[in-house]
Amino acid sequence: MELWQLRTFCEIADTLNFTKASERLNLTQSAVSHQIKSLEAELGAKLFVRGKRGVKLTDAGRAAVDSARKILDDAESMRQAVAGREHSLVGTVRVAAATQALVYLFAPLFEEFMDAYERIELVFRTTPNTDQTIDDILEGVADVGFASMAVYSPALEVIE
Repeated sequence: MELWQLRTFCEIADTLNFTKASERLNLTQSAVSHQIKSLEAELGAKLFVRGKRGVKLTDAGRAAVDSARKILDDAESMRQAVAGREHSLVGTVRVAAATQALVYLFAPLFEEFMDAYERIELVFRTTPNTDQTIDDILEGVADVGFASMAVYSPALEVIE
């Protein structure tokens, strides 16, 4: 079973017309018919009843169409997830903390961040005190800092 067969099946189920489906898919009508015959052979069931007024889904076709749509949706979700990874953020974030203990306290947060942003490297820098952490950020030595006490500075965005 191939995704293109499922796409064809769903298109026919939507239009109930082989000709319209073939036009929408940019395929010949014989190619569409062949795909459906192959899918029916693989499933061991007729999916459509062909008549003078077009086609109708069989009971098996009605049972299969929701699953086919879900498979196609899942495949598209996978494509987007993988494509999103290719365009995800890349770079280095320099983290300053006033004590080594803060790095350990925030370790679970850092692990979660690294799992979510695999292509970003975290570089840690310990400073002797909060004032030095602030100076590192203001001087561009660090991108973000963690402090053990409240910090008020108009030059920084502080999140408590």
